Amino acid sequence: MSTPEKENAKTKMGLEKILKISIPCVLAIGFLGSILGVILTSPELKNDEEGTNVTKGLLRVNQAEYRTQYFVGEHFSFNKETALVTLVAKDPLIEDIVKVDNLPAPEYGFVVGKTMDENGNLVYESEFASESQIITSQENSSQEDVSSSETHKYTTVYSEFVLDPAEIIMEKNMGTVYLVSKRYSDLRYPLSTKVYSALTEENLTNNVTLEAESADLYQDDKLLSYEEKVSKSLLSNVGNNPLSEEQAAKLSQGACLRNFNANNMKVDFIVPASKDCEVTIEVDFCARPKGGLFSSFFQVSVNDEACEPINNQNVPDGEAKQYFNPAKLTPVAISLKEGFNHITFVSGAKVGTGSPFNLDAIHLTASDDCISSLAALEK
Repeated sequence: MSTPEKENAKTKMGLEKILKISIPCVLAIGFLGSILGVILTSPELKNDEEGTNVTKGLLRVNQAEYRTQYFVGEHFSFNKETALVTLVAKDPLIEDIVKVDNLPAPEYGFVVGKTMDENGNLVYESEFASESQIITSQENSSQEDVSSSETHKYTTVYSEFVLDPAEIIMEKNMGTVYLVSKRYSDLRYPLSTKVYSALTEENLTNNVTLEAESADLYQDDKLLSYEEKVSKSLLSNVGNNPLSEEQAAKLSQGACLRNFNANNMKVDFIVPASKDCEVTIEVDFCARPKGGLFSSFFQVSVNDEACEPINNQNVPDGEAKQYFNPAKLTPVAISLKEGFNHITFVSGAKVGTGSPFNLDAIHLTASDDCISSLAALEK
């Protein structure tokens, strides 16, 4: 090989080395640079090692502000300005792993996935096995996944990718909303949402009773399932040591929440309202032998604002060794907004309270038919 040819060969090898080094560096910065635009042009990247069209990796939402409850016909709401999304992907076209700790908003969007079983019944993300094998195909701007296990086969069809969350119109039985990577369309993160019937004259009333045992219950910010409530003996009517019929008869609907102790607990009552309105709230609870300021046992908030008329009420002492005798707070007025309202009772070391009262129910009364319950909207 002549000297000029040797020099050209060295130059070519040098450029190849520089290119291999440069690509991972550009990726680490966060999908910037012209090189990345050439590499990530295909919506699907083949994994040559396994012969599938699935991009290996994960998409994780570390922080997000988005609505979880909707009325039929409302637009999906997700704040991309405050969200913190992490992406990790094994890109088969380069010799490195793509990792972006804070994925830019233009690099992710949303799809709706509707998963059906072999009988055509709608199922949700939590209902089929996570170990199921996924096979992805692309057709007419939608993706179809086939998940299979030993006993069931599921098919998921995904809607077109949208950058703007407001383009998604919420409907009943619409499936699951996913946050999805724009460049690696196989990487999706399910977002928890629930869609309820629109408020109408048929489901609106001026008086609603919400049972504590039916409200959303969180421990250490984790929503507990019914099975977890039972196993932790948090429900007075089932599980270990249920109340006697005589004790249960004193309570609203025969049950209450109990055994919170010093754990960090939150009871979330959700109240739909057709307009901004004022309602009267009355709290049913069970007296303890030693009373005191209600806020020493529960911190009550309405739509994240402290409800001082409840928190500042003084509760008299109850009977010795009795924890299920019914008691009531003095009714007070609170303001609700149009849409979904959250009345929360929080207890535990995090908010500086001791073992709280056993919580029974809340009663809400409005001047006209402008409030409802989730149960009424699920019919």
